[in-house]
Amino acid sequence: MIDRQARDQMVEVIEAYLDDRITAFEFDDRLNASSDDVLLGEVAHLCWFHYDDCTDHKVVLTKEQWDLFQRLILLLKSDLETLPPYEHIKRRWGGDHALAWLGCLGFAVVALTAGWGLWLVLLALPFGILSMLIQQHRDRRKIAPSRRDMACFPFLSWGQLRQVVHRTPSFRKRRYRPDVAGRRVRSELQDSICRMLGRVGWLILGPLALLGQGFPTEIHELKATPTKRPAA
Repeated sequence: MIDRQARDQMVEVIEAYLDDRITAFEFDDRLNASSDDVLLGEVAHLCWFHYDDCTDHKVVLTKEQWDLFQRLILLLKSDLETLPPYEHIKRRWGGDHALAWLGCLGFAVVALTAGWGLWLVLLALPFGILSMLIQQHRDRRKIAPSRRDMACFPFLSWGQLRQVVHRTPSFRKRRYRPDVAGRRVRSELQDSICRMLGRVGWLILGPLALLGQGFPTEIHELKATPTKRPAA
């Protein structure tokens, strides 16, 4: 079902954020609309990846992210009930998963042999390095979406995007604000410290990371899901 009133309210919230009339914390609070309209939750989920909910700030978006927000506004103003469907590829098993399980098992053996104590933090470091190497291997194998696909996401094609624009005369794309281009949520020093703390935490909690990496990997593609024809 389409909740037009709730959609219009979410459009107002997004535009207020883009205009610097509200900051990230208020944006986060006002995005959560209670409605049976599925699209509202899907759009809010996509917005969530583009602001910081730990540090309050004005809008910080690249040109590509700004254009994505414009397409989300288009979705909210359109007559689409949900996001265009995407195919979820079957779960992948591979040697990297087996290696992760072996690493997790190896740490369990080491922990049982050495006994419980603070020395387990040092013993976990090699397994943290193994977990990082597994992640690097997966990142290299990952096939990134093309710039063309990302330029029309969450629509499946430029043709579908043009079709929805044509059917939604109330939509007007807003140009990227030049003053937004140089903004940052945190300074480079703060980002460097956060990355360093993240790596230290990863090293210490490497065995837990290996446990998670042992489960099958889900691969998502920007690809239309075949629709099943209704039974005759």
